[in-house]
Amino acid sequence: MKTYFEHQKFSKWISSISLGLVIFFGYLLIKTYDTSTFLGMLIAESISVLIFILFLIAKLITQIDKDGITIKFIPFHLRQIKYNWIDIESCEIRKYNPILEFGGWGVRHGFKGKAYNVKGNKGIQLQLKNGNRIMIGTQNPTEAGEVIDSYFKT
Repeated sequence: MKTYFEHQKFSKWISSISLGLVIFFGYLLIKTYDTSTFLGMLIAESISVLIFILFLIAKLITQIDKDGITIKFIPFHLRQIKYNWIDIESCEIRKYNPILEFGGWGVRHGFKGKAYNVKGNKGIQLQLKNGNRIMIGTQNPTEAGEVIDSYFKT
């Protein structure tokens, strides 16, 4: 049987926006002469640098195989999270609205469950037997769906 593997990173435009913030706050930091304003700009610059680094290193790794679906969202997960087929009630590929359903991208908790996504609006929707709902973003919904169909029987 086939194994599906996907490695995703945040879109370049998100990294570009965060780099823009680094440059903006860096400029303000250089132009500031007042001590209290300088400290505020230093804090803003430090936070924007950390956010920029986070977007550069963050990645979502998904694997689908005979045992189930495994994900790891670096740097948020130290270990992989495994969803075994036996624990999954339903599994489907679907289009979703990341902002309305989950409040955006990343590791998100929304009214429709938990989401792991970095870009796009297509994902693997899991309904677990324990009642939890999980959305895992994918950039290759057709290929992921084919592998899911070969293992998961509803």
